[in-house]
This record gives sequence, C-alpha cells and structure tokens, in this order.
Amino acid sequence: MSVPYEEFLKLVSFYEAANLCRDSGEFAASDLLYQRSLSGLKDNELCIFIWYDWALSWDFRGNSPAAGACFEKAVELFQAFESLHPHDERVPAWRSFVEAIEEHLSICRNSSAPANDYFLTLYRALPWSSLTNLKIYIDDSLENGFSEDLARLLYQACFVWNTAQLPVSPVLVKDRSEAQIEIMKVQFLGAQHSAGQTIYELEHNRLRKACIRLFCRSHTLDALSESEIANLSSLFRHEFGHALGLDGHSPVGTDLMYWKSRCQEPSPRDLATLQRLYSVL
Repeated sequence: MSVPYEEFLKLVSFYEAANLCRDSGEFAASDLLYQRSLSGLKDNELCIFIWYDWALSWDFRGNSPAAGACFEKAVELFQAFESLHPHDERVPAWRSFVEAIEEHLSICRNSSAPANDYFLTLYRALPWSSLTNLKIYIDDSLENGFSEDLARLLYQACFVWNTAQLPVSPVLVKDRSEAQIEIMKVQFLGAQHSAGQTIYELEHNRLRKACIRLFCRSHTLDALSESEIANLSSLFRHEFGHALGLDGHSPVGTDLMYWKSRCQEPSPRDLATLQRLYSVL
C-alpha cells in the first residue's frame, strides 16, 4: 500500500460515495469523487475497480467514448497487476471480471447496428413462436423462491415489455412443468460478477423454455431495502428481456439491455430491437 492506512480508508470512502452519487444520478459529484480517490490511490489495485465504476457512470449518462476509455484503463491496470503478481490468489476471479469488460468493449467496437436498435449485436435471434399468453412460473419455495408479494412485483414487471406494436402477455401458472419461463432465486451465481442469468432450452432454433435465475438475499419483500428492491426490479426486467429472446446486450448504457443496466423501463431502442426480432419470423 503506497498511502498511510488512515488516508487509504479516507480514499476508499470517496470511492464508495462516488458510487452512491452515480446511482442517484449525481454525476458531477461522482466524477469529482472518482478523481479524488484515483489521484490518492495511484497504482493501488483498487484503482482497477474505480476505473470500472467510473466507466459505468459515463455509460449511464450516454457517453460511450468516455466509458470506453475508463474500461480500457481498468483492463490495463489489471494486466499490469497480473504481470507483477501472477500467483496472487485474487487474479483468477479478477480475470473473469476483466474478461467481461473486454467482451463489452468488443461489442462496442464491432457494433454496426443503426441508431434506433442493436439487433445486429445480438449473439443469436431466439424468438418464441408467440408472445401471447407466455406461461410464467415463479418459484415460491423458501430456499429458491419468492414470497407472494415479491412474486407479484416480478410478475407485474414483465409487462414493461408490452407494447401495442408487439403485445407481451404473460400468464402465471402454478405447475412448473407447464411453464415456458421459470423464475427462481439463487444465493450465488458467480459468473463474471453477475446477479442474474437466463438459461435457454431450444427446439429447432426456437425457444422451448427459459429459466431466469436471480440473486436475492431474501425470500420476502419487507426484508429488502428500497435500493435492493429497485436493483432487483431492474435486474429482472433486464433478464426478462433475455427470456423474450434478446440473447445479447446493447452497447449503450441508457438501454435496459445494457450489460450493467440500472434502468427500470425498456428504451425505444430496446423495444425496437425486440420488435425487429419478431418481425423476421
């Protein structure tokens, strides 16, 4: 550590405050706090994550070039750390984290989608035969499920994808075997620091079933803070976009299908991409 311990703690507090400002939309304040923490910590390995979080801040306000520069700085610092400390026990986990950043940067560099959608950045086009009366099962077990109030919140969130041009009308079912989309809670995912995952089952290049797995620390709604509820809601709406067939991410931070989105509603680009997916059927 290149700074005294007390100073280090102070700089970490600046970093934590920067993330809070970012998440509340106070971007000017977050910029100053990220700068202060970086200038004090200099080459400390924590700077990898400060540059990453600052990149997200830029993407959340739609500044992709600034975000890309910050992401690249995070990758550069990790590579330097790995070169100096190849046997550090943190390196494998950090490498998977950095690989996710590099994948996002690759999507950004290779994106040739028109401004109104990102259809061409999707890995695959995986439509359902129909979006009408999609059968949804929400696990209600204590270990892997959600209480009635949390399940209601998730079910209602499905309808943010419903439009006059492309009706999305999910219906709840009680029998797991009937479900086309299954939603369950997990304690840990681990894959590239993700809090959500959607797994597909295919039949003749069409979706047969999708399983959404969400990290959530509680079975009940009243045990969660307001910020945790907001994060869970955003996460689920993003994963439900995957379950509808959007197998990939938007390179733009103001879209719900951005890889680290905090949006609560699909953007016009999200809806246009979904509509384009089903227009090619």
